[in-house]
Amino acid sequence: MAIHGQFSISQGETRDLGFMIIDQAGLTITGSEIWFQVFNEQYGVPNYDMSPSPVILKSTEDGSIDQLESPGDTFVVHLMPSDTVDLLGNYYYECRIMDANQNVFIVSKGIMAVEPSFSFPV
Repeated sequence: MAIHGQFSISQGETRDLGFMIIDQAGLTITGSEIWFQVFNEQYGVPNYDMSPSPVILKSTEDGSIDQLESPGDTFVVHLMPSDTVDLLGNYYYECRIMDANQNVFIVSKGIMAVEPSFSFPV
């Protein structure tokens, strides 16, 4: 079951996004790979014609996502100022997990709204 959500962030803001896996039969994140991807969107879905590659890509592999020991099945995505400083508007995001048995789960998806920041240092 994917949790649909939306959140706002200002351009150039540092933000930690926390996710907890709930009611996902057979999924434990221990030993899993986790990806958080952000794409240009149109009508609430990714617009691959505009940009086939994600505008933000985070993963456990590169250390930009941490799995927490307590509470279990919880992870944190670390967004840095450089991730959003050049973005403005609505974007589609998706959290994808591949467990140790190579099963793939989309555990969260939705809209990330990047708002203008008038105080970001130039």
